[in-house]
Amino acid sequence: ILTSGSASAVGSDVVMFDAGAHNPRIYEYDAVLEHELWTNTVISVSYVGSTGHDLPLFTDRNLPVPTTRPWTIIGGPLNGQVITLPAYVGARPNTSFGRFTTILTDVTSHYNAFVAQFNRRMTKGLQFQMSYTLAHSTDGGQSSQTFTSSNNTLDPNNPSLNFGPSNFDIRHKFVASAVWQPQYFDNSSSGAVRAILGHWSLSPIYYVQSGYPFSPSVSGNLTGATSTGVLGAGGINRAPFDARNSFRFPWTNELELRLQRTINFSERWHLDLFAETFNLFNHVNYTAVTGTHYTAGGTNAAPTLTFNSTTFGALTNANNGTLGPSQRLFQFGGRFYF
Repeated sequence: ILTSGSASAVGSDVVMFDAGAHNPRIYEYDAVLEHELWTNTVISVSYVGSTGHDLPLFTDRNLPVPTTRPWTIIGGPLNGQVITLPAYVGARPNTSFGRFTTILTDVTSHYNAFVAQFNRRMTKGLQFQMSYTLAHSTDGGQSSQTFTSSNNTLDPNNPSLNFGPSNFDIRHKFVASAVWQPQYFDNSSSGAVRAILGHWSLSPIYYVQSGYPFSPSVSGNLTGATSTGVLGAGGINRAPFDARNSFRFPWTNELELRLQRTINFSERWHLDLFAETFNLFNHVNYTAVTGTHYTAGGTNAAPTLTFNSTTFGALTNANNGTLGPSQRLFQFGGRFYF
């Protein structure tokens, strides 16, 4: 048992492993069919899959038996509807402590993908690779962390609400790259021609993929609840009728390009000069979005959820990150070999 070191009016939080916890397991499998079209050029189709078992999830076990509350929806497609949701209100069963965050290992993940590839190894100065992936990844709320002092489920008594597309679920992805080294002028009898037009290479890389998923959230809490959130259970604050990872970022696409010139001084000494550009077409690849779908209000007996029609889904950031540069970048350099 690990205590978090923090204390509140009801005592310290506790983090513990579930008695039936197991080590995570993952099974991977694939099948590939490949055919050579001509010399050094092949096409292939493949199925790639994996299944994860006993993945971690953190849930609070020191919560009272839930009652219910009728939430009135204000605005949006559900305007005027009254939806009854679980409500964790009142004192904790063990009032000597705060949260009993229990590490469970009962989450399963599934990944299935179809991949088509068209590849040519370097032949007569040309090499290229192209691939398209159609994939789907789902899980029951798997946590990519070792410990946390808080609950990261929506409703500890309804784990099915955690199920949805994985955070890294990319449905469509296309990648193409090439290296072109025209050899026509490399062996020209004219020294001037070789010096000016010989030993160049051009290397583009292009990718386009569908957007990452994100979950809608709720700002605010159920009044008078045991913990935070619309259910009062702490952890994730999302309306249960909003599915996990049910919205997506815009598509991402980017073109990188490298131009290189090799200058040979001798068999051992040569100089590579290159210019590179990232995101050549200056496509904006967003990395952050306003995910607050509803704002909680009202009273304990008559809570409300107000639809955020003007801000939800607003794209707020496009900094460089895992989605690639958000603006066109250039760099120049050289490398001397001896």
